[in-house]
Amino acid sequence: MIPNPKTIIALSMLGVVYALLTVFSLIVGLEHRIALSIIIIVGVTAYLTSTERKLATAFSAGFAVVFVAIWTQIAFHDQYFANNPQYAEVEVPLGLTPITYTMLFSPFGAIAGSLIAGAAAVLLHLAWMLRRRLR
Repeated sequence: MIPNPKTIIALSMLGVVYALLTVFSLIVGLEHRIALSIIIIVGVTAYLTSTERKLATAFSAGFAVVFVAIWTQIAFHDQYFANNPQYAEVEVPLGLTPITYTMLFSPFGAIAGSLIAGAAAVLLHLAWMLRRRLR
């Protein structure tokens, strides 16, 4: 069973926002920093807004936000490559096209996002427990 699906769906919309910002080249040069910030915010927000299964919700939300962002970019791939020609010209391993490579490896990016969001939630949880213990 999916932990807190409303929270996960709501937070995954940040993935759509991020993807559209990249599709239209509005954050050129800042993509990685913004993506990391969004994933951490998603992990912390999922942890704070959940009443149960907080860590599972953070991991799931991290996966969802990255997966949605990647597939939004895929949906707009013509526009993405037109606005970001440097990515269309990148040499892709295995002789794949950039879009095929993105489709095949998107789950791995989503897993990385899941781990980062989960780590942010775990750190918040540990800080919370330490704070309670020091009182």
